[in-house]
Amino acid sequence: MTARRVRATERDANDLAGDDLGGSGFERPITRWVLVLVWTTGAVHGFLVGRLPSDGPFLPAAYAAALGAVLLLTVRAPRPLGRASALALSACVVFSSVVGLFEFTYTPEYASLWLLQFPTYMAAMMIARGNPWFGGITCAVIFTLTLAWAVDVSASATTVARVLTNPVVGVIVGYVWLAGIRHFTRRERTARDAAAQAQARADADDAAIRAANADLAEIAAAARGPLNDLVGGRELDASFHLELSIREGLIRDRILAPQLRHPSLEEAISRARTRGIDVVLLGEPDAQRRLAEVHADALRMVVDSVDLGRIVIRSVPPGRAEAVTVVVDRDGLVERISFAADPHQRTVDNPPN
Repeated sequence: MTARRVRATERDANDLAGDDLGGSGFERPITRWVLVLVWTTGAVHGFLVGRLPSDGPFLPAAYAAALGAVLLLTVRAPRPLGRASALALSACVVFSSVVGLFEFTYTPEYASLWLLQFPTYMAAMMIARGNPWFGGITCAVIFTLTLAWAVDVSASATTVARVLTNPVVGVIVGYVWLAGIRHFTRRERTARDAAAQAQARADADDAAIRAANADLAEIAAAARGPLNDLVGGRELDASFHLELSIREGLIRDRILAPQLRHPSLEEAISRARTRGIDVVLLGEPDAQRRLAEVHADALRMVVDSVDLGRIVIRSVPPGRAEAVTVVVDRDGLVERISFAADPHQRTVDNPPN
């Protein structure tokens, strides 16, 4: 499992999503309050210079649309704006800008110019939030409308430059801001993923060491008794030789075929070896695989049913129709039994005559 986690972490590191910027900080409450404060200063200035309240509904609606653009831009979601929110923000920005252009035509004062400039900031910030298409197109629309307005009213070059500065500079700043966020996000994610990979590998190494120590402890526990008897001078008679062979077979099974380990099967194999039956377990060492309970019960019954001869139990590698095969040789009478990967199926390939 730890090895799979290492591989998954490596795949994540190789699949860095450069545009996965969260909300680029615009989803934070402090950002909303700062922008609302900026909008408030503009609205208060409009009151102070006499632009608000207005005789018509368009100017207050434009200020309200600018506030709506702020609230949409700072939606508390850790991701770029959705399509509906981005479209609504663009609509608010364009509406406020158009009203600002008309107001600036008749009253070329700061209050009217602010109503054109402030919404442009919202479009530029939408680029930085991770919506470069919506923000860029919105700034382009404002730029185009401003040029059309300048031609229509025969504005001077100074006035045109004054009005167009914000859309042009805003879109440039927005894309530079987005590029900077992407760069630092990639760098941070690369460092974080490298640390995660190192930690996962360290965990895998620790798990492998613990598993190896556990195996060595089991082997030592199995071998300790007979070795102590040998050191103590116990006579190597037939019964002791049989006990040694059983212990040796148990240790060999744990090393060569750990995926065939099961308490009931190990007990059945020990009983068979006590009866003088040669039992051999084969398989590729794979500590991640476990013997199915139904397979263990079936193998136990097969082993207990053999009175003489030799039993070879083999674990089949994954991907095959069979999971386990058993060959029973009763002094020349050979029977081969296979257990399907589906534990509810069993086939006898070569039944005894």
